[in-house]
Amino acid sequence: MVMQVIVNLQGAIRKDPAADVFVSYCPALKLYSQGEDEDQAMDALKSAVSLFLTHCIEHGKVKP
Repeated sequence: MVMQVIVNLQGAIRKDPAADVFVSYCPALKLYSQGEDEDQAMDALKSAVSLFLTHCIEHGKVKP
């Protein structure tokens, strides 16, 4: 079965000068990720959201 899920979530990115990385955050899901630049941080956050939602669906936490 193939399923397409469209999700509209807000996130933020900030520079962490101590770690010299960009940190991305999705407050609705309480997920953080990071990258060497803003694009990598956003891509990493998108991946984290996708993995989180996939896990929830596969384990019956969310009905598609």
